[in-house]
Amino acid sequence: MFDTLRTLFRWNAVNAEEMLIDRNAVALLEQKIRDADTAQRQGKQTLAALMARRKADMRNQAGLETRLADLESRAGEAIEGNREDLAMRAAAAIAELENERAARQQAIDHVETEVADLRTSLERTERRLVELRQGLIVARSSDRARRARSALSRNQLGTASAVSDAERLLKRVLERSDEDREISDALADVEREFSGDAIRDTLEEGGFGTSTRVRADDVMARLKAGRRSTKPSETGINAPITP
Repeated sequence: MFDTLRTLFRWNAVNAEEMLIDRNAVALLEQKIRDADTAQRQGKQTLAALMARRKADMRNQAGLETRLADLESRAGEAIEGNREDLAMRAAAAIAELENERAARQQAIDHVETEVADLRTSLERTERRLVELRQGLIVARSSDRARRARSALSRNQLGTASAVSDAERLLKRVLERSDEDREISDALADVEREFSGDAIRDTLEEGGFGTSTRVRADDVMARLKAGRRSTKPSETGINAPITP
């Protein structure tokens, strides 16, 4: 059980870290580029120091060569002057200087190798930094677009929810309106029934009492009566006159 809990804890930790990285990827990328820029500047300073050291070593080496040439010339003159004792002392000094020259040359060669290697590394890193800076521009644009899409999606969800709520409210209002209309009609029927209007209408439809409304039968009877009253006059007008 403890192994399972530890596994779950590690999974949660890794998952939380990945989510944190995803949410802050652009900020982390910017910081990493700044760190790389700082290291690159330090590397350039180191390169400059090595180049200055190499220049100083080569200057010292040139001075040493001048001293050696001078001693060799003077030693040769001492030999020609039969002063081998002085020539021997000069030879010893020359040997020491030649050993020093060899050691200095090894140091110069080592520094030159370091300068070449560091220069190559810095140039390679500089190219990678240029690519990273260009990628950062794309990443910023992509991140802004992603955030805009996310905000738009949230707004659309909110709008869809609001529209759905509005539609439900409209449907409820319309249903309440229909219900109120039905209740009003039913109430009117109840009022008419309790006021005696309903039985009056029933008696009127049955032909009992004076009608309060115009009915089709009344209109038909009136039309027939009108036609009958006009027929005699029409006959008198059109009949032939007899002597």
